[in-house]
Amino acid sequence: RMMDHVADRLVFITENEEKNVRKLGATTSGNVIYNPVAIGFEQLTGYKQLYPDRRFKVCCLSNYSWIRGIDRFVEVAQVLKRQGRTDVVFVVAGNMQLPSNLPGDLGEIASRGGDLSDYAKSKEVSEMFVFLGHVNDPDRVLFGCDVVARPSRIGNPWGREILEGMMLGKAAIALGTYQGFVINDETGFLLANYSPESFAARITYLADNPAIVRQLGASAK
Repeated sequence: RMMDHVADRLVFITENEEKNVRKLGATTSGNVIYNPVAIGFEQLTGYKQLYPDRRFKVCCLSNYSWIRGIDRFVEVAQVLKRQGRTDVVFVVAGNMQLPSNLPGDLGEIASRGGDLSDYAKSKEVSEMFVFLGHVNDPDRVLFGCDVVARPSRIGNPWGREILEGMMLGKAAIALGTYQGFVINDETGFLLANYSPESFAARITYLADNPAIVRQLGASAK
């Protein structure tokens, strides 16, 4: 409600944000203005480290945080490995250092100064990951992958990596219910609830159907 005292007008990046702020009691008028995504990627080339790898590439472009759910990719990788789907690789760009307040195995690894690559190794799926660390040209990482994914723990399927991936013609797999960008079966797959099996099923479906990948990617763009 403090917004009503210090702001003359509000700007929201999606209708979902406006709804949440209104629930908190804010009455100041405002508009929804979506985050812009630059065009002009026609001259991009894929990230050179990804060229030799012919596996189906799932892109995650974000620094680690618990709410972003990036560690969930390790669970998904475990499912894929049990299914014999080692033709899938998760390409992770960003700082994957784990904060010390995480629960369970993640917290234990964090207490030893470990990062997400150490967690993947402890779960015996490190071969299914490419950890790039911080990159100066993340658009090239997106360009060199097949799909972009976001397993958020708070159900917001519209992060920058999703928007920029869509602009590059990449289908998206995300968690949440807001269909302003990721439209289920149209621009990708939108899962209302998380399970590693359901996430893995969407990945393998796309890996087995390149024509569908192209179709969803074109709609996303």
